[in-house]
Amino acid sequence: MSKNGSDKERTFTFFQKYKKDIMTDVLGFEIDNIKLEKPFGKLKIDFFAVDPLRRLEIYIENQINPSDEAHLNKIIHLINGMNEGIIVWVALRFNQDHLLVIEEELKRNKQKYIDFYAVEISSDVIEYVSWLDKQFKMHILNNLGIISQVDEPMRLVYKIEQIPKTFVGNATIGKKIYDFDRIEDLRDYTLGKLQDKIPYFPNIHYEKRSSKYGSSIHIGAGQEGITYILSVRNGRGQAFVELHFDRSREELFNVFKFHLSSMQGHIHPNIQFKERKIGVYFKPLAELDETIDMIAVIFDRMLKYFSPYTYKC
Repeated sequence: MSKNGSDKERTFTFFQKYKKDIMTDVLGFEIDNIKLEKPFGKLKIDFFAVDPLRRLEIYIENQINPSDEAHLNKIIHLINGMNEGIIVWVALRFNQDHLLVIEEELKRNKQKYIDFYAVEISSDVIEYVSWLDKQFKMHILNNLGIISQVDEPMRLVYKIEQIPKTFVGNATIGKKIYDFDRIEDLRDYTLGKLQDKIPYFPNIHYEKRSSKYGSSIHIGAGQEGITYILSVRNGRGQAFVELHFDRSREELFNVFKFHLSSMQGHIHPNIQFKERKIGVYFKPLAELDETIDMIAVIFDRMLKYFSPYTYKC
């Protein structure tokens, strides 16, 4: 995603996810197992999915402006980094030279089973996305339907097919079987449940890289330097939801100290302040899903309490 248009592109990507039938109609095949900002090496893919019938992975890169060299290079990187799958580049319009470069790159990789699709966005969609981008972030996902008023939000303008019609790939389909003794599975399961329970919060929908933080999930709170951290079970056997402030945000953290009684009423009676952290800590409940439910309730209350401040410029 481009730096200047990243928020608008994210809004458009949410539209693709929640109105996936539109993308299905444009491409001509089903889309399932959607993930946003999925890691691919050192890159992040805007929109990842799977074609469940052909078991092929789908990598979609979005632009709300005309195609450019930066996104072209990302498409080339994808081609060179995979052996099979579908690559979709979505942009306002395409420079034909960019499409010729991709065509030549695929010819050089003829042994790879890769299909490429170029999809253009209607300028009317960009107008709606720009309007949504000016709204309070917590309200964007509930108002994505406004984009559906455009008669043809996207259209396929170019494609290259190198995958044989009878080929079936190796992509994982169906529900994942989790091993909760594995930290990665525990974190992924928790995040998936929270995405279902708190769908209105944009930042919760992005994939998280495996990291040194163990089972903890880190989610941006809005402004740089303010982060939600959640865990169903940390190294000390605690479950918690906390809002962490970097040193650059310590002044805001100190302002919140004057509102402890308000937080106890609106969020949780046991909310407490630690070193640049505001959190609720408790012993995990008997069942994992019960613990996640408790985290979701606390997290939802914290989002509604803090977001008017953490999303302010």
